[in-house]
Amino acid sequence: MGPWRALDEWTVEEWDKMQAVNVRGMWFCTQAVFPYMKAQGYGKIINLSSSSFFEGVPGFIHYSTSKGGVLGFTRSIGKELGPFGIRVNAIAPGFTVADAQPELTKDSPEWYVHNRDRQAMYDRNEVPDDLAGPAFFLASPDSDFMTCQRLLVDGGATPH
Repeated sequence: MGPWRALDEWTVEEWDKMQAVNVRGMWFCTQAVFPYMKAQGYGKIINLSSSSFFEGVPGFIHYSTSKGGVLGFTRSIGKELGPFGIRVNAIAPGFTVADAQPELTKDSPEWYVHNRDRQAMYDRNEVPDDLAGPAFFLASPDSDFMTCQRLLVDGGATPH
């Protein structure tokens, strides 16, 4: 992904790679599972978006844009696959402290505090385990009447 940079500093190749990984990759995965889910008349697809789409993150435009594309894809494909019993939803996490973060934020260590302070639950930063419960819910029968939606999991940083 690289560090945060101004709009005119991103290359076409970087832009295209981000769209390919985050949007085109989801399309390929959906195409791969669709025949099996269609045959059984049931399925759950959980896409991964980001709160950055709702916030707008300066210097990370290629990422935020791709995550908005994920939400458009989720809504559209959810309606297309709904008649086959397939539910399509997305999780939109906030800033999550994971293995990639130290490299991404090495020039901006204040980013951890900044993000924590923006949350309604500012006692800690989000970690990958915070996404397990929402993912389990979307994969379970408890969400069988839910499709084309997104769960924003960001500690209340961007309430909707």
